[in-house]
Amino acid sequence: MTENLRRDVWEGMIGADMRYRYFDRLAARAKITDDTLHVLLFIASGTTAAGVLGLFTFGAPALAVAAAVLAAATATLHFGQRASKFAEFSVFWGRVHADYRRLWDEMEAYAIPQEVAVARLGVLQERPESIDRQASTTRTRRRLLLECFEEATAMATAR
Repeated sequence: MTENLRRDVWEGMIGADMRYRYFDRLAARAKITDDTLHVLLFIASGTTAAGVLGLFTFGAPALAVAAAVLAAATATLHFGQRASKFAEFSVFWGRVHADYRRLWDEMEAYAIPQEVAVARLGVLQERPESIDRQASTTRTRRRLLLECFEEATAMATAR
């Protein structure tokens, strides 16, 4: 196996692991935010209803405004949909990472000819194109991406 081929597979493996971790964390954050907004909306709405019924009068107008703002935020920011989208991206990248790792292991064991490894690498490099287009609509969190890169690199070198 050529050094360039080994480097490309190694870098692809780390990059896929990094993206898997990154989108997994984004999904978890979006889910927590969505759940928090829904709980706060439930509390604010319930308290507002109690205020309308006269059971609770202190701060009822402010709670009504808070409930309206939370309802608008929940309806427009779509954190639940984001969480699902990021989870799909994470699963996709997890599969790509597994394929890179399998290719790496087969190359290390000299279990496949170089031509087969080159062909499989080509397929692996083309797979992310559609998912990258979809993911490009979200803002990149550079610090989180760097953390995920460092973790992926540490995991790869620990093997």
